[in-house]
Formats: sequence, C-alpha cells, structure tokens
Amino acid sequence: MFKSVGRVVGHHPVRVILAWVAIVLGIACLAAAVVGNSSSTSQQQTDFLPSKYESVQAAKLAARYFPQPAGAQATLVVTRADHRQLSDADLRTASQLITRLDERADLPKLEGIDPHTLVAAPNRTVAIATAQFTDTSGQADVISSMHDLRSQTRDAFDGSGLRAQYTGEVAQVADAGAVQTLIVFGTVAAIFLLLLVLFRSIVVAVGAVGLMYVVGAVVHMLLAIAAHIWGFKIDETTTSLLPIVLFGVGTDYVVFFMFRYREQLRQGLDHRVAIEKAIGLVGEAVSSSAFAVIVSFAALALSQLKSLRLLGPALGLAVLVMLASSLTLIPAVLALTGKRISRRRSWREAPSARRVSPVASFVSRRPVATLAVTLATFIALGTAALGMQADYRAPNPPSGTESGQAWADVQRAFPKGVLYPTDVYVHANTGQVDASHLRGVREQIEQLPGVGAVAAPAVNGAGDTALFSVELSADPSSPQAVNVIRHQLVPAADRMSDTAQTVQVGGPTMAQSDFQTALARDMRIIFPVAGLLIGLILVLMLRALVAPALLMISVALGFTATLGAAVIAFQGIGSHPGLQGTLPMIVYLFVASIGTDYNILMIARIKEESEAGTSPRDAVRRAICYTGPSVAAAAVVLASSFAILMLSPYVSQVGFAVAAGVLISMWLSSWLYVPALSAVLGHRMWWPSRAGRDLPGTGLAHPAPTREPVGR
Repeated sequence: MFKSVGRVVGHHPVRVILAWVAIVLGIACLAAAVVGNSSSTSQQQTDFLPSKYESVQAAKLAARYFPQPAGAQATLVVTRADHRQLSDADLRTASQLITRLDERADLPKLEGIDPHTLVAAPNRTVAIATAQFTDTSGQADVISSMHDLRSQTRDAFDGSGLRAQYTGEVAQVADAGAVQTLIVFGTVAAIFLLLLVLFRSIVVAVGAVGLMYVVGAVVHMLLAIAAHIWGFKIDETTTSLLPIVLFGVGTDYVVFFMFRYREQLRQGLDHRVAIEKAIGLVGEAVSSSAFAVIVSFAALALSQLKSLRLLGPALGLAVLVMLASSLTLIPAVLALTGKRISRRRSWREAPSARRVSPVASFVSRRPVATLAVTLATFIALGTAALGMQADYRAPNPPSGTESGQAWADVQRAFPKGVLYPTDVYVHANTGQVDASHLRGVREQIEQLPGVGAVAAPAVNGAGDTALFSVELSADPSSPQAVNVIRHQLVPAADRMSDTAQTVQVGGPTMAQSDFQTALARDMRIIFPVAGLLIGLILVLMLRALVAPALLMISVALGFTATLGAAVIAFQGIGSHPGLQGTLPMIVYLFVASIGTDYNILMIARIKEESEAGTSPRDAVRRAICYTGPSVAAAAVVLASSFAILMLSPYVSQVGFAVAAGVLISMWLSSWLYVPALSAVLGHRMWWPSRAGRDLPGTGLAHPAPTREPVGR
C-alpha cells in the first residue's frame, strides 16, 4: 500500500497538492457556514462530569431554582494605591466610579458592572465587584470587551488614589490567551530552528512549518465543526495540548520521512524515485507509530470525564491528519520544489558516524551490560514515583499578569472558605420548605467536624428550595476539605433526605471530590485498555509475540520513570505539595504512545536488517546508526515543543513530564533497551515469525546490504 502511495506522490505531486487544496477549502467553507463566530469552550468542572454525580445534580438544581446570568463573569478588585486599608470614603468613591463606568462602558457582550455587588474584605484591604458578560469566556467578542473594559477602568480610576484590576474567569482567559500565543509562537520558532539545524535548508524549514500550520488549521476547523454539531465543550487542557501535538508530532513524522529520503538519495537514486522509495520504506513504521498514538488516545472514550472523552478524539484527529500530510502533502511539495536541494553535496554524501557509532558499537558488543544499566536507571527513577502526592487544586493565574496580581490580593484579603463556599440545597418534594425544618438542617450541618460556618438560608421565590452557603474550616481545595465533603457533609445530606425533601451538596469542593472519583475509575479502566490496544498494534506490525511483550514492558518502565522524574522536579526541587491529579493519565497516554513511536521505528529497522540476513548484533548496530539519529532528532523536536508548555501555569507540569518522558523513551528505551534486548535474544525476538532466520541453501533471507551504516 505504501509503495503505491509513494508512486502516486512521486509521479503525480500536482494532483496530490490540488486534492489537499480542495479538502482545505471545503472544510474552511463548512466551518464558516456551520460555526461562524461561536465558541464551545468551558472552564467549569461540572461541565465535564456525568450527570450521575452529586455536584452536577446540585448544579442543575441551582440553575433551576436559583438561576444566574448565563454569561461569564470577571471580578473587579479595588485596592488603595498605597496598600492601606480602604476607608468608608474610599468605598463610596469606588462605588461612584463603578456606577459611572457602568453607565459609560458600552461594549459588546458586556451586560454591566453592578456597584451593589461591591463587597469589602474583612480586613478592608480589598473590595470586589462583579462584571457580568452575556456570553462565554471563550468568545472572541468577550475577550475583546475585557481588554477594552480594563482600559476604560484604568481611565475611570485614574487620580482617585485607588487601583482597579480584574481577575476571574474572563480576565484569566484573556491573560491566558497571551500566554497561549507565546507558547504557539515559541513552539513554531523552536521547530523551525531545529529543522534548520537538521537539514541546513531554510526552504525545508519554512515549507515544513508552513504546511503544518495549514494542516493544523484544518484540524482546528474540524474540531470546531464537531463541537458545534454535537454540542460538546472544550477545556483548557485540550486547547493547550492541541497545538503542541499538531506541530510536535507532525514534525516527528516529517523528520522520519526526510531522514529516509536522504538515505535513498545517498544510494544514488533520482529525486522523485527517492521520495517514492522513502514513503514505501517508512510508511508502515510511521503509520504503525501513529496508530499506536491514536488507539491509546481512543481509550479515553471510556472515560467518565467529558473533558478526557474530548481530549482523546481531538488529539487522535490531529495525529491522523498530520500522518496523512507527512506521507502525501509534504512529500508532494518536496517533489515539486526540492530537486535543487536534493542535488546538494551535504544531502547526497554520508555524514560522519562518529557521534553514533560508539553507542551502536557498545550496545551491540555489550548488550547485557547495557540492559543492566538501563533497567537500573528505569528502576531508580520509577522508585521516586512512589512518593507522588495528587493535587487537584486549580493552578493560580500567572503572577506576572493582571489577573494573577489581582487574584493574589483577593486571596490574601478574603478567607478561602468565603471565596469557595460549599452549597447545600434543600428542596421540598411537595409544597414549600418549612422554616423550622431548615433550622434543624442548619444545626446539623454546623455540628459536623470540619465545618466552619453556615450562613442563613436563601429561599427561592416559590419557597420550595433553600440554599445554605457553608464555609469549611480547611482550604476548600485541599484534601482535608474533600474528606470533610466525602465523609461528613455528603453522608449527612443523605441522612436528611427523605420523601418530603431532597438535600444535595454542590460547589467547587464537591465537584473536585466527584472529579477525583471519576478519574480514579478512569485510570483503572483506561490504563489496561490503552496498553492492550498498543500491544495489538505492535503484534500486527511486527507479526511476533515476544518483541511486543518486551516493548510493552519498556512502556511501563518509561511511564513510572517519567512520573518519578516529575516527582523529583516538582515535589522535591520545586517544593510543590503534589502533582496535578490528571498528570498520571496524560503522561501514561503520551509516554506509552509516543514512546512506542520511537520503539517501533527502532525495532522495525532492526527487523528490516535481520530480514536482510544481517546477524542480530550487526542488525542492532546498523539500526542504531541508521535510525538512531532520526529518532533522536524527532525526540528533541517533540520534547522542545512540550517543554515550552512550562510557560503556562495551567499545564507546566504536563509540559515538563511529557518532555522528560519523550527523552527517556528515546534514550533509555529506543536507543538502549530495545537494541540490547534484540542483541541478547537474537532471532528469538521475532517468535513465532521467521524474521532473520537462514533460508535453506542460501544462508540469507534476502541479499545482505553491502553499505556500511552512516550517522544520518
């Protein structure tokens, strides 16, 4: 199949390019017609939990009986410029300025700023008010209005001796947009520089990045169309990871193809014939690698969390489209424009193998020692993973942004239990709620361990539902608060529920508790399913049983080693209280799939050399020399892409962990573990197939290669 694809691309590149142009234009027109300027983003945890969880049921109860404006909000934070306490005169001035601002601020999607919402903190160093918008925070007009509102607010408060800044959902999304833009541009710049260094051609670097940008736009449009049609919402993790996967994984596949293409040029082949042969040779390995990534992400479809169920198809779609472009569009453009480049001496002459040969020689000559050192390193890093503490708290906005500075002021001034109260709803199944009964509910809640204070109930207009605002003694996002919810408040609510009334617990701590429960269930199911699917891909690709089993062991070792590296970096060196609760899931999927990527490319080359009649140790040496540099180059590109995510406070741990996992998978797994095992086991690695075994009367399965391996 891949030989046929290579022939079409090599001989008919114009047709391939025109087909891609037609596809891109068709998708763009469909996106413009279907999606328009709408947004499908969300930051609310309850938007991504199944309806069976209590926090979601409580949110529905709140929406029905205590409806709030549908749009997103921002919080105006007022402080004195000299950092002293706010006087009564300061609060009156702030209220007057907010009133004028509300009257003058005629901005799209801004409903207004209500001066009556102005509340001073107990220590009077901060006062906050609410800016209400009419649409979600991901909408472009909302973000634009947020920027304009900040400018108008600064003008309104200028000369008053007061400082006004915005935080909250809309302000944080506006600030995160700048960080996300920096991440995307940083990723593109890093990939451009690395491609320039690898291929010493500005045309190749610009062309590859430009084509990947176009293909990435296609993926974004397809995702937006799907979100609009099926009504799902996109969270920050997906929007942060998608560009990295698009450019990072896409560059990996381009690098794999380009290295094999240059290898064919060094065999003396014509430019287009080299492209055809390269696709035929690398197509199966790259496609197997890509589908290993795709099926591991597909396992997320089993998640109870809607955010993970979206993340899997979104990233899988990105990988699939990038795979198609790396085997068709990019080679077709190269076939049309790259003939002059292919004639360069540096592309047709074999570079020195000085950097690779020592490793290749050592692994092939001393495979047992290599295997022992590699396993010891895996185990040492993996041991650190035993000390992992899960932290489910949402990261604070960046301290260098306005929303981060304002949020820090709010957190210092207000008790956290006030900022994130737990909601307890009492709903009368028939008639109205009884006042004396509500007093009894309040008394029972106040007596629970871990409850700090309970406000008087708010009753809706119909009188059939009451809301208690409960302040927990511990930080509402801490494990202690979650334990109070699980072991005290929820059981008490269950005891108080009967045929006459329903008592339910909501709020951010309840949502966090439900999120942890759902995630723990997901990991028990998704981990083995993803491993099984990846193993199946390996069996089909290698047509063997021993090699896939041993490769899956390296996947498990790579996962624990990566998690251990993250524990050392963040809990040890960084003194963080723990790692993000979703990190093990994301690391497992990325390291398992991408680590398998590199293992597949290395083991495929070892098998190719074995089938050509090379001895097991020589096959290992040649595979490291031929494939090692391309794997290393791809790993550096991908690790650099993920490392840039460390600029974002929301996914910095993901960025570090996946970057470390990619390098661990490249170096320990594909360069050392896989070749060393292959050298030790020899032809037994391919059992029950007969790869590399001598055929009767010839001594070889295929003619043995005569050229010595080179560095690239």
